[in-house]
Amino acid sequence: MNNHLIKTFIIFWIAIIPALGQEPANHLKKEISINLEELELRHALPKIGEAGDFQFSYNASIIPGDSLVSIVANNKPLEKVLNDLLGTGIRGKVLGNHVILLANDNKKVSKSDRKIQYTISGYIYDASSGEIISQASIYEIDGRLVSATNQEGFYSLNLPDENRRMVSYSKYGYNDTIIVVRPSEQPSINILLVPKPVQPSETALLGLPPTSVHERKLVAALVPAKSIIASENIPVIEERFFQISLLPFVGSNHAVSGLITNRISVNVLAGYSEGVRGLEMGGFLNIDRNDVEGVQLSGFGNIVGRDTRGVQMAGFFNINGGSFTGLQSAGFSNLVMDTIRGVQLAGFSNALRGPMYGPQISGFANYTSQNVDGAQISGFLNIAGKDVKVAQVSGFANYCRNVGGLQIAGFSNIASDTNNGLQVAGFINFAKKVDGFQISVFNVSDSVSSGLPIGFLSFVRKGYHTLEFTTDEFFRANISFKTGVRKFYNILTAGFNNDYAFHGGYGFGSRIDFGKRLGLSLDLTSSLVISLYKPYGYSGLLTRFAPKLDVRIFKYLTFTAGPSLNAFTYLMPPDANPRELPLFFSVPVWNWESGDSRINSWIGFSVGFRF
Repeated sequence: MNNHLIKTFIIFWIAIIPALGQEPANHLKKEISINLEELELRHALPKIGEAGDFQFSYNASIIPGDSLVSIVANNKPLEKVLNDLLGTGIRGKVLGNHVILLANDNKKVSKSDRKIQYTISGYIYDASSGEIISQASIYEIDGRLVSATNQEGFYSLNLPDENRRMVSYSKYGYNDTIIVVRPSEQPSINILLVPKPVQPSETALLGLPPTSVHERKLVAALVPAKSIIASENIPVIEERFFQISLLPFVGSNHAVSGLITNRISVNVLAGYSEGVRGLEMGGFLNIDRNDVEGVQLSGFGNIVGRDTRGVQMAGFFNINGGSFTGLQSAGFSNLVMDTIRGVQLAGFSNALRGPMYGPQISGFANYTSQNVDGAQISGFLNIAGKDVKVAQVSGFANYCRNVGGLQIAGFSNIASDTNNGLQVAGFINFAKKVDGFQISVFNVSDSVSSGLPIGFLSFVRKGYHTLEFTTDEFFRANISFKTGVRKFYNILTAGFNNDYAFHGGYGFGSRIDFGKRLGLSLDLTSSLVISLYKPYGYSGLLTRFAPKLDVRIFKYLTFTAGPSLNAFTYLMPPDANPRELPLFFSVPVWNWESGDSRINSWIGFSVGFRF
């Protein structure tokens, strides 16, 4: 258990340090190896693309295609290769499996130029079926202008000047198409999109985007449909150092906010982005459709579509569609759809559809669908779909498949398979197989191998169950039921004698086997004795320790006999004159009397049969 706690501690501290220096995986960061000598640039670029398994797209007017170039690169990032080859005047932008080459033109556009607009329009069709495609995206790559087709497959896009522009046409489930247009010459453009080949397992998802943040009602209510369509269709990888927004549709990233990963993101009320790699702060809500790395803070909630690494804190809720690594804290609830490595804290509940590596702490309930390689701590209920290796602690109940550590509950613990650790409950413990310990009022299990149930009453289906009939020096007829395991069993006992006296009591014992037919039972019981003799008989508390030798006669019949050490405490009114105990055979040991109190002790015997 200590090893698991140490591992949890290390995971937590490593996880809360955001990996801000790491870049997102894209073609520009891919390392390539290539050796070309005296080759025209327009022929060199496709060979570089082959080396990196991508394609170049560019406006031929900005690339000197007939210039001769030589390239020697050994595991060199593509971005550095392009800088050496084309200089700083050309930059690359990743769009799906394309690297788009664009001119670095930092000249500000005047207000008069912004008013000059040209419109391109047309229809988008499925290249295989010829049917129109609705909700396809049209994206002007350099200026980040976006449009979408309507239900009739028609689109239109306003462009700010008459320079040649690179426009991407894309739709989830289709290969994207990139063309260069001069708006004044090509006002009407129809496009055919080729469907992507679909694996048999993906047939049901044909034409549909994967499960995403957009399916959540709060996101659909706040984020414009135009932005959602663009983020699902356009596979662009782009970063900005800073963005600020009032709402998802009112901010510095405009309609393309869902395509951009930000280093610093400030959302006055609510914001929407592709991801964050640094710091995000929101007055009400932060929405990131992919990954978040760093620190994310919100007054109300955070919604992340994929993985989160770092610190995530919200006044009310956090929702993560992927895995989480680090510290997650919410005033009300946390939901993670995959693995957690770190710490999860919530005022009310935590839910995880995956394994948990670390502590999961809430005021009311915790749920994990897989293993908990850490601890679940809640005020009411903990549920783990599979194994718990460190601990489950709750105010009411715990449930898991296998317990490898500690399970503590105010009312009940349930291990649907094996308890390899310690179960402690205020009322009842259940485990199919016990290889550890159970401590509760009631313990229930199917079998116990190397463990031990300890409680008021333990029932083990494949355990120790006997019915014993005996006679002794005090009571002529006794019946006792023993249940549990041989190492430790509970005893329910009752009996009577011919002097109008009865007893009923409880005890526990242990059996030591010396072979298949010989054993020793060590029983300790305490019984309440009621005498009906008038006017005063003898009523009190009988405590008996009885070591008995057991001799097995047949498979289901055992003879048992042995001495007993007894102590009887009289429970009588102050003015009573109780009768002497009707002992058939006994050896007095010690008697004590003071005022109204009286105790007798003696050595007796017990003999009988066990079934």
